[in-house]
Amino acid sequence: MNFRKHLMLPELMPLFACVGAGMCMAACYTIRLATKGPEVTWSRVRNPEPWQNIPFNKSVKFYTVNDYSKLTPPVPNEALEAVKGI
Repeated sequence: MNFRKHLMLPELMPLFACVGAGMCMAACYTIRLATKGPEVTWSRVRNPEPWQNIPFNKSVKFYTVNDYSKLTPPVPNEALEAVKGI
């Protein structure tokens, strides 16, 4: 049997659909990691250390069960400003 005849078998259509959907999701996740990741920098001049700009109450995970937006700073604001000024 030739290859084209195998491609048109109805038993294989769900397999091709699942593999195609998996490849699409993998490509979308790779693009998300490259554009939204906190440790990725596309310009070393403008942002040499991108992980330093992440606020303490921002979640960078894909899915979290905790609400980080309601956290308070672990130290006073004066200490944070002093550290940022160094």
